[in-house]
Order: sequence, then C-alpha cells, then structure tokens
Amino acid sequence: MLLGRIAIVAAAAFAVVPFIVPAAAESDGVRFIDLKSATSACIGKNETPICAAETLLACMVRAAATACASIGVAEERLAAFVAPTRLEYTVERISVIRPEDVTEDLRDLDWFRPGYTMIELQRRACPAGSASCADENWAYFQIFARPRAAESGPSRWEIVTWRGDTEPDQPPEIPESFRRDQPGN
Repeated sequence: MLLGRIAIVAAAAFAVVPFIVPAAAESDGVRFIDLKSATSACIGKNETPICAAETLLACMVRAAATACASIGVAEERLAAFVAPTRLEYTVERISVIRPEDVTEDLRDLDWFRPGYTMIELQRRACPAGSASCADENWAYFQIFARPRAAESGPSRWEIVTWRGDTEPDQPPEIPESFRRDQPGN
C-alpha cells in the first residue's frame, strides 16, 4: 500500500513544472546534515524551497524547535520521528505546481496548490556512532513547500507537509487522475 502511494505521488510529479536544482556541495551529489554541520549554507534562511526543505531535514536531525517553527512545522509532527545523528540526501527534482495541475479532485487538498513546490529527495540515515551511511538503503522522500510573504525583506518558504516510505504519518493520497499509465494498469 505504501509503495502504491509513493508511486501515485511520484506520478504527480510529472504533471508539474520541474526546474534546475542547484549543484550539490559534494562532487558525487550526496549532501548531508549532522548534529553540528551540513553541506547546505541556507539552513534556517528559508528564502527558497530547497532551503526550507533542508531546514526541515536539519530540524529532523537536530530536533531544533526554532528551526522547525521557522518553516511552520509543529513539534508534534516530528514526535514520532527517530532522529538520526547524520542524514545523507540527494535532490532528485524540484517542481512548481501550476494552476492546470490542480484538477477537480485535487482542489480540496491543502498541500497541492498552484505556486507550491514539491521537492523530491532520496535520503538515508546513519546509525548512531557511524560516520557514514554507505551501508544504509536510500528512501524516497517528498516535501511540499509554499511561499509565505514576509513583512519586510524577501519572501520566505514554509513546509506544508512531507511524506516518505519511512514516515509514520502520511498525508492523503493523490487521486487517480494523477496516476501515469503504467504497463499492466
């Protein structure tokens, strides 16, 4: 069932407009966040969707209430999440949801709106005491972000929701209209 949900959401990604992802800080494209450092220089700044997404990942790793609040994430949502000591991730795609992507059966979903951005990642968590995640499996992860007008200065982004195959809390499924035709369907 969970793999079906992820496949449905992944299929929806093809209906939105992707844009170029900034180059990763490491040569192999793998980024990381641990308790004291990260490859990202924009954690907590939230001026772009990827910065908001990386702030969410840092919030998960560091259990930092201030970072969580800065992107609109309530601590209760993270309560069931077991924080790793290091998280490695790669950004696969960043897509902006367009008005024509929101069909009749998607209009009531508060996390799938025009102007929102979907960030698709692969991530893996290192076990405590390990300096590398090399032996861990990658897991698919989606983050939905929306712009929030700032009172002064640049716009900031906040997280609407996230989902992944290792997350205990799942938002609603994307309806049938976003399923791509697959062989055997």
